[in-house]
Amino acid sequence: MFKIITFLLLFTSMLYAGVENYLIGLNAYKDGFDSIAEENLQTYLKNAADEEKARFAKYILYKINLQNNNYGKAYEYLEQIEGINDKRFDLTQMKIDKMKILLNTDCSKASDYLINAIGGSIASLYLKSNCPVNDRIVSRISGSNISDKIKAAYTIKLTDNPGLAYQIAKNTSFEQLDKNTIKYLGLLFYKNGRYDIFWKAYKYYKDDRFVNLALNRIFETGDYKGFLESFVYNEPKFKISGENYCRAVKSRIELGENFNCSWIDKCYPEKNKEYIQSKFACLLQNKSSKAKDFINNNFEKEKEFFCKQSGNIISEGYYNSETISGFRSCGNKYKLAELLLRKKRTDDVLNLLKNDNSDKSLYIKAKAYILAGDLEKAKQTAEKINEQKLKNSLFKNNN
Repeated sequence: MFKIITFLLLFTSMLYAGVENYLIGLNAYKDGFDSIAEENLQTYLKNAADEEKARFAKYILYKINLQNNNYGKAYEYLEQIEGINDKRFDLTQMKIDKMKILLNTDCSKASDYLINAIGGSIASLYLKSNCPVNDRIVSRISGSNISDKIKAAYTIKLTDNPGLAYQIAKNTSFEQLDKNTIKYLGLLFYKNGRYDIFWKAYKYYKDDRFVNLALNRIFETGDYKGFLESFVYNEPKFKISGENYCRAVKSRIELGENFNCSWIDKCYPEKNKEYIQSKFACLLQNKSSKAKDFINNNFEKEKEFFCKQSGNIISEGYYNSETISGFRSCGNKYKLAELLLRKKRTDDVLNLLKNDNSDKSLYIKAKAYILAGDLEKAKQTAEKINEQKLKNSLFKNNN
């Protein structure tokens, strides 16, 4: 009987001591004394008789060790209670903590855990870690319903691997993303030739650079009509590049349409030979009243070109007395004089051949006087012709 009483007293004492360690451990944890809490809870677990108290002791011990970066011990306790439905446990935080532990101990296990327990919080943690994002993770992230902001962040992390980045981006909505993110993704995928993603970005973000890239892409596809529609719409709103003004000109030409000649000015930052020739062609095509002044202002810069075009200029009537004076130095001036004669522009003939006293010039000027009805001046001019045969033919034809 004495032995039984002694055993009961000893058991009661041990049980009380165990509960005492448990209570001391919990209170020490609440007060921030982690080492005391850990020591007492570990002591309690050695002879724990209450399963619920033991579970909670392990829960507190995993929290203490995690807080002190003792990842191995933290994971040991966490594994023992993982999956147990206990209202005292913050199950969401436990998942996050498990990912924290794995990210600091084993990237392979962290990757597997992310794939099997995909969620926004653990996906964000993995993203911020140094663990690699492999193709299995990409596939899981891409097909998941985690937020588009997290998907976009994974895409950005994979900048150096555009193929994997594309897999996520094509399943990401850009509607709720901030402008800087949209801009970055749009430029990234434009650079890598993934234009479908660029157009997704373009739907929600536009600036000068984006608009110019969009115009360039439309032009590259040969869609001249689409290019011009976008160009005309965006030109008043954004700063269009010189290259795209040039493309606008070419698109109009390809479609056989006239265009605003001011586009030529913006196409060529330097007013060089190509600019002058293109602007001239546009002014003539548009039958612009500015053509005469343009020719006169640029004649000396591109004399050879304008001399070659002089026949068209005269035929279309884009000249004045200043233009004719410029044509005096052209090698084809006699042909021009004959053309002017046929147009009965006698004053222009005389202006063109002024100060030219060669027989050829005198002959044509005499014809101009005859055409103008001034026979006296015609005879005076003809008298200066040295070649008698040429002089005689002139009067013979006009007797």
